[in-house]
Amino acid sequence: AEVEGPEYETLCLGGSNCEINDLEQVIRFNRLCDDLGLDTISCGNTIGLAMGLGEKKRHNFSLRFSEAGEYLEVVTEIATLSTERGRDLALGAKKLAAKYQGSDLVAEGKGSEYPAYEPRANYGLGLAYATSERGACHLRAFPLDAEDPFDIEALAKEVADAQNFNAVKWSMCICDFWGSVTLEIMADLLTAGLGEPVRPEDLNLAGERIWNLTRLFNLRAGLSAADDALPEKITSQPLQKGPHAGRVFSQQDFKAARKMYYRFRGWDDDGVPGREKLLELGLESF
Repeated sequence: AEVEGPEYETLCLGGSNCEINDLEQVIRFNRLCDDLGLDTISCGNTIGLAMGLGEKKRHNFSLRFSEAGEYLEVVTEIATLSTERGRDLALGAKKLAAKYQGSDLVAEGKGSEYPAYEPRANYGLGLAYATSERGACHLRAFPLDAEDPFDIEALAKEVADAQNFNAVKWSMCICDFWGSVTLEIMADLLTAGLGEPVRPEDLNLAGERIWNLTRLFNLRAGLSAADDALPEKITSQPLQKGPHAGRVFSQQDFKAARKMYYRFRGWDDDGVPGREKLLELGLESF
């Protein structure tokens, strides 16, 4: 049968992340994950971590980089919990790393596995992953085209603005691949649909309200600034290849970027929305 090729995230996390360079095997991985209800980002990331744990002799999962046989077998084991290995990997990357001393190998945020965009080569991506309300997510903000990928002040503002914008876009169920959509276009659509005027600035305010509400929800659930964090792999292990080889996103730079982000948001240094900001947004009851 002919199928459309795997998309970028699947090729990266299920392919190069596991050093699988056989496209047919990556397609099989993609189909297995789809049929079994597994996310290819989380699954590929976790399998790659298990391979790394084996390579470092922390635990032998019989999973090795570049070997496709076991790599495909374990997908079904994860979904069905039919083996001890499958049950381990079904924990996800964060808990798997904690169980087998892999804190230096794991790439996750708030328990969500990292997607295929490198934060050591663009500090805005690292900040976006860390501050996303649902864990490392490239759909909340995506400053990949930043003029200077290491200008933390400019990136802090860009991330906050993008999160507000995307909060509106997702609320309207607009596809992420409509790349040219703007607040103006969304306002026009709502104006036509509601029969009353909606301004772009109204939507921007709505996005900021949504983001602050999700922050308040997470704070009440027990999350804090400590959870807006980067893994050790990103802050202390330099990139090995590419135009930004040698780069890390140091804890010092990250904390400075996070502090700027909080200030742009009108939050205190602990990431808590201030009373003045909540009054401004009409959220004083919260």
